[in-house]
Amino acid sequence: MLFLVHMPLYWIFSDLGQSTLSYSHWIRDSHGLDYAAGMASNYFHGYLKLSLPERKEDGLHHRMQLYEDQNNITFGINRLVILIPDEMFVNGVLESDLLDKAEPLETKFINRAGVNRPFKHAVYRLNQKVNGKTYYFAIEGATPMLSFFDAMQSNLSATWQMKELKREIWLKFYKHLKELITTWPETRNLVELIIYSSHDSNGNLIDVGELLKAHMQNKTRTIEELTD
Repeated sequence: MLFLVHMPLYWIFSDLGQSTLSYSHWIRDSHGLDYAAGMASNYFHGYLKLSLPERKEDGLHHRMQLYEDQNNITFGINRLVILIPDEMFVNGVLESDLLDKAEPLETKFINRAGVNRPFKHAVYRLNQKVNGKTYYFAIEGATPMLSFFDAMQSNLSATWQMKELKREIWLKFYKHLKELITTWPETRNLVELIIYSSHDSNGNLIDVGELLKAHMQNKTRTIEELTD
């Protein structure tokens, strides 16, 4: 009984001994209980695993092929490109001097918990030719990261751990999402994750269009470089 009385005090004082480094190591572990893994898991199971695979000739590849045939265009990357900037913020309409917004892919409707939910994927045109050809991209930002960005701005939800370890959470989100996508047979060839620093060494915003061009030429920075 005495142990139970003092248990809250034990929790309080043991928590005081936790450092940013220990929290960082805990986030990196594979236990599925952290904020980053939770966001990645919900994003994958509640969105990507539902909207992308082929069901009744309505999968991502089918819709992209239909889009190419109807508009006589070519996609630069035959997957859904998902942007994961370290700033975690992506505008509703991508800001880039090299990208023009085009008509989205055909909407896919899936009944989810009693709601006939629409799934849409935006399309952008690269207005600079690559090897003499114009390319299009099905592309969007990682919405859980935007929600996390919003949460950090709120006094109701933000904690010092979230702010101090936002980079760890960002990286863990990417790693866990990539693992889920590549492990599940129906999605492993349908998503292209692009993780990157939002600003260059001079503090200027990275142009997403330039990033896509570099990615097509296999010159993007890797996760290993970002974690150095």
